Amino acid sequence: MSLEAIKAMKKSVDLNNMFSNVASVIGVLGAKYSKYDYNVASIVFIRDKLAHLSFLEQVVHNYKMGVPVDLLDHLHCDFGKFYYSDGIQFYGKDPDFIAVEELHIKVHSLGIRLMEGMSIGTKDENDSILNELQGIVGRLVGNLNILIDRYEKS
Repeated sequence: MSLEAIKAMKKSVDLNNMFSNVASVIGVLGAKYSKYDYNVASIVFIRDKLAHLSFLEQVVHNYKMGVPVDLLDHLHCDFGKFYYSDGIQFYGKDPDFIAVEELHIKVHSLGIRLMEGMSIGTKDENDSILNELQGIVGRLVGNLNILIDRYEKS
């Protein structure tokens, strides 16, 4: 078997594992949130949580496949549009909502940096960016969980 075929097979296995992990996360989220009666506020934060997990999945997938893509910045994704309009209006006094902004900006900037770095950065640099991105997404999801829990019945 050629080296290229082995590399392609490994990428296929990695991609399959990644999709299995995403499916598992979605299953856990579905089980966790199906027992609640949500209002519009918490649904917005759930949507944004899932969107940024999906953003991370897209970045990881494209990085592993070696195919950079153009990503939206923090102002142009749905959450960014919400955050700087209705979000600030309705939740601007909530310190946990305000704390999300810095993490959200960082998520998008790291994702964009990684996609750009695929053609100019070293593997070690790019792996470091990916690791940082995964940590920041985890923190963003944690903050969104706080907001989901706070506004689920209000």
